[in-house]
Amino acid sequence: MLCATAINLIASEEGLNRNIALSPVIAEAATHSVLLTENGFQPAVLNAKLGDVIEFVNVDLTEHSTIGSTWDSGLLPSGQSYKVKVTTKGSFSHADDTDGLTAGMIIVGDSAPITGNALYLPLVRR
Repeated sequence: MLCATAINLIASEEGLNRNIALSPVIAEAATHSVLLTENGFQPAVLNAKLGDVIEFVNVDLTEHSTIGSTWDSGLLPSGQSYKVKVTTKGSFSHADDTDGLTAGMIIVGDSAPITGNALYLPLVRR
C-alpha cells in the first residue's frame, strides 16, 4: 500500500528576528567547576566571589543543560562545557532543563569561597 501526504507551506513576508540574545563567550580560565552528572550538579551548592568564572562541564553520557536567571547553556553534549562569570552578589539558583528535579545554587559574596568538606542539609519549615 502506498500513501502520499501533501504538505502546505506558508511563506511569510516578514523578516527574521535578528535580536536573539546570546550568552557572551568567556575566555578567562575557570575559577570553579561544576560537573553535570546523571545524579545532578556536583557540587550542588557553590560559594564564589564577585568576578569568579564558573565552568559547567557535562561528564554524563547524555545531554544536560544549565539555566540560571541570567544564562542558558542550551543542550551540552557529553564532554562539552559552558562558562558563566558572576558579577552580582546574592544567591542564584540554576537547573538542568533536561531534568526538572535537578537544581543547584551559587552563592556569591565578597569573602573567599568556603573550602574543604561541607555538608548542606535541606531547609525544612513547618
